[in-house]
Amino acid sequence: MLGSLTLSAPADAQRRPPRVAPAPKPKKPTKKELKELAKEEARKKEEERKKQEEAKRAEEERLAAEKRAEEERVAAKATEAQTLAGAGKVAFDDGRKYFEQVRRERRSADDEIAGARAAASRGFLALPILFDSPETNLGLGAFGLYYFHLGAPDKTRTSNIRSSFTYTTKKQLLFDIGPTLWFAEDKLNVKATFTYDYFPSFFAGIGNRTLATQIESYTERLPSVYTQVQYRLFGKVYAGVRYRFESRAILDKDPGRSLDSGTVLGAAGGVLSGLGGTLSLDSRDNLDNPTRGTFAYLGVRQNFGAIGSDYRFTEVDVDLRQYFGIGPTTLGLQLLASTNAGNAPFYALSAIGGGSNLRGITFGRFRDTHMIESQAELRFPIWGPWGGTFFGGAGEVMHSVVDFNPKGLHPAGGAGLRFAIVPSERLNIRLDFAYAEAGLAYYLNIGEAF
Repeated sequence: MLGSLTLSAPADAQRRPPRVAPAPKPKKPTKKELKELAKEEARKKEEERKKQEEAKRAEEERLAAEKRAEEERVAAKATEAQTLAGAGKVAFDDGRKYFEQVRRERRSADDEIAGARAAASRGFLALPILFDSPETNLGLGAFGLYYFHLGAPDKTRTSNIRSSFTYTTKKQLLFDIGPTLWFAEDKLNVKATFTYDYFPSFFAGIGNRTLATQIESYTERLPSVYTQVQYRLFGKVYAGVRYRFESRAILDKDPGRSLDSGTVLGAAGGVLSGLGGTLSLDSRDNLDNPTRGTFAYLGVRQNFGAIGSDYRFTEVDVDLRQYFGIGPTTLGLQLLASTNAGNAPFYALSAIGGGSNLRGITFGRFRDTHMIESQAELRFPIWGPWGGTFFGGAGEVMHSVVDFNPKGLHPAGGAGLRFAIVPSERLNIRLDFAYAEAGLAYYLNIGEAF
């Protein structure tokens, strides 16, 4: 059997890569072809240059157009601004002229209002006085009041100068004059009164239960001076000094009675000279006719020989008031107290009653070392300048504060009419009818009782 025959290449021959035929060498261009290529290249460069110049020219034209447009816009804005400025100047000038005219008219109106207010806040009042009594017979006289403001009326309280003069057919005389002044927007208050009395008076003894049969008459000759200066410390709180001088003569005493016998201290008259201090709180909205606010006053005065007094004693006075506005109605409350320590003459002792305090009880009817009294008044409008009041109160005098007894209070009360004579200042004429233990009494005066 014949075996198969296999031919194989040697191992080295198997590992050698196959032969690759070499690439043919590129054909070298001819001179003609090179010339054509150069022309083509130059043509392309020229086209590229033209494109760049065209783009540059287009860009320059665009920028120039934008610049022209911007210049035209700026010019238009400038023209518009000039137009607006011209119109604005005209409007401003017109507006300035208008406001200057308004300001002149406002100033003129303010001046007229201020002038009218100033004119309304000052004036003069004069009233006659006419009365008749067994002690005086016919009495004739006059009352005068000049009111004004020492500053703006809405910032300074009303100042005034009051005076009255009365003469009777029995050759008796009453005279008083004095100012109440408010300075520097109420920072300083000055009060002063000079009086001269040659007039009948009476003494009913000392104590809270003296009898009408004890009353004895005499004539009083009395020149006197009262002064008080107060300065505002803060808010509505004031402090100050006060002084009183009196030179009193007791004349025409009832023969054989206590004054004539000389058993009463002060029966011979004499000089009082007292100096002291004050402290007060005053938030009233009006002094003559308050409708709201508080008034609290403490006064101390020392009488002694070094300043000319014939009697040595100390006086202390307290006055508390409160006012409530209830719609058009006003409720006023007042509490008064006073005391004397030392050797006070009978006419300087604490006393209740009078034309303002406890109307219906004659001032001095009850007098002693200490006094306390209170009163209330309801004030209401009636019609136009007319108004009315109801009032009432009670008071008592004591030799010692431990002697106070509610059963010893003396009541008094009544009603009254009011007529506004200066509405802008709330100043009234008042006519009050009051009733107390002694019977009916009437009072005619200027300004409210308290």
